[in-house]
Order: sequence, then C-alpha cells, then structure tokens
Amino acid sequence: MQMDERSRTLAELERWQPDEQLFRDHARVVRGELSEAEFLERWQSDPVNLEYALHPERVEANLTEERFIAAGRNVAVVKHPRGLPLFYHEHEFFEINYVLSGGFVQRLDDRRVALEAGELCMLAPGVRHGIETGGDGILLNLLIRSSTFLDVFLRAVGDRPPLSQFFMSNLYGGRKLRYALFRTGDDAVIRDCALDMCAEQAREDEYSDRILCSQLAILLNQLMRRHAGNVEIPELQRTDARAWELVEYTLAHCGEITLESLADHFHYSRQYCAKLIREAAGCSFTQLLTGARMRKAEQLLTDTALSVADIGARLGYGDPETFIRAFKRAKGQTPAAYRRESQSTAEIAPNSTLVL
Repeated sequence: MQMDERSRTLAELERWQPDEQLFRDHARVVRGELSEAEFLERWQSDPVNLEYALHPERVEANLTEERFIAAGRNVAVVKHPRGLPLFYHEHEFFEINYVLSGGFVQRLDDRRVALEAGELCMLAPGVRHGIETGGDGILLNLLIRSSTFLDVFLRAVGDRPPLSQFFMSNLYGGRKLRYALFRTGDDAVIRDCALDMCAEQAREDEYSDRILCSQLAILLNQLMRRHAGNVEIPELQRTDARAWELVEYTLAHCGEITLESLADHFHYSRQYCAKLIREAAGCSFTQLLTGARMRKAEQLLTDTALSVADIGARLGYGDPETFIRAFKRAKGQTPAAYRRESQSTAEIAPNSTLVL
C-alpha cells in the first residue's frame, strides 16, 4: 500500500465521528464543563449512543459474532469509539486490540492491563473485559471468528510457542488463557499492517474478506518474526514441547486420527499420549478431537456446499447420523440448521456504534 493511502486512512481515523463527539460531550458533563440539559438537547437525535453514555451498565454483556462480523465474513476491523464509557462484556470471537496512538487500559475481573502506542492485546472468546478510554488516542479492534483460527491462524503461527499454545488452549483445550500481550515498541511495520487492514475493511468488496485474512496472517507472522521474545501470556503454564507436538498432530489429522494411531506414530503408549495431551491442552484426547472436528465442521458448513454426509465422512464419522448427533450435542442444533442460520444471518447494521 502506498504511503499516501496509509496517510489518508490515518487522517480518517483521527477525525472525530458523531458518536465520539457525543461521548466527549458527556465527559464534559461529568467534569462540570457542560450542563446536562444542554447535553441532552444537543444529542436527543441519537438515542442509542445517548443510552450508552448515560447507562453503560445496561449494555448487553454477552455479544455474538453476528453482532459485529458480517455474514460470510471472517474478520472485521473497527475503531473503538473515543470516550465510550467502560462497560464489562464478553463475546464468542477472538479480539485483538492494537493501540495506534495514546494509551488505554484493558480491564479484566482481577487485573488492569495498561496498553501503550504500538502494543497489542489478544483476547480469547468468553473473557469478561472492558476498555478504559481517554484523551485522543486511537484503538483498533480486530475481530475474528473463532472458526477462522483453524485454517488461518494455525497455518500462520504453526508450532511457534507461546502464541500457538495460546490459540490452541482456547480453541480446543480445557484451560482458558485469557490474553496475550505484545510489547512492540510502536514498531512501524506492525503499525503499517494495522493501517493496511483498516483501509481494506473500508473497501468492503467481494475480495476484502480474503485479503483481510491474508493480511491478518502477515500481521501474526511479523509479530512472531519481530517480537516473539516480547509476548506475555501470564496464565501460560510451561509444558513439554513433545506434548504440544501431539496436540498439533491431532488437530492436523482430526479426520482420521485415533489415540491408537497417535501412539503408533510417536512410538508412545496410549496412556502416555493421553497424559501429554491433558497436560498441554487441559482436556482429554477425545475432547480435543471432538472440538477440532466441530470447528472444522462449522467452517465446512459455512464455506462449502458439501453435503452433511460428506462433511461427516471427511471428519472421520462413517455414519452420517453419528456426525449429526455429535454436532447437535456440541452446538445445540443439527448441521443443516446451523448451515441455514449461517446463510440467513443479516449483515451488521451500518449505524451500529458499539465496538469493543
């Protein structure tokens, strides 16, 4: 991307949007610089954002992918509105916070994670959190469907610990690693990657999603190339590299793997394989395998026209009914219902302001 295009993207990000002006005025009310009556009169035409400003505790706390990521898309890049009051929430997708300028604080239940310009915070699905905003700083949120990690992220990150361990523990394991933090020192290469993704998001054409997925893979690889030694995952437990090798092999061969064939491949006993996997992923071999198969099934149901029977066969289910029962047990609906719902999901409302 040419430098002038990045400059235009940055200029657009720095422009105060109407919702940000509303939140800025509300902060003035709190400081006593603007009367509440004047504030309410000025912004009565925007009741949704007015409600966010006045009653952040009423904002929905559990948010779905469809609320922020358009149907048929895997990635969304959005600016966190400046001045949006702190509210705690959780969601079912992965989120990457990138601080373009200024400073922010990611609030978790039991800790405050300070973020400075150039730093990234990766949040796992299901983590209760909130962002403290202040001043004129700009925070970009990269929102990624969980199912996208199977094909995009594991290919990009591969077996490079500790980031691969962060992803796999949250995707397939029983051990939740809530966040990973990269201290990049305002690296210009990482900054350009983020700006390029932001510019691509604005295009919103038929190629944008694939390009965004590719740009995201580049961002991750650049992070690992340039800052692998600067990643912090406070909740990560040190695990033998052999254990992660078994986990990765299981994920790569989830359509045909069994505990017996895994043990034969690595020349271990079944009991030892099961022990290593539980140490690494925090769950049993069966739970790991089922999780991998279900995430792959979601992707195939959404992105291909393969029949339910063909998808089940690809994932190691010889009987279609066995696959259907397993999918319904894991996802609460049949594969056919999941496919219909995915195809009929409405796109994000263009005036949706709330960004996490």
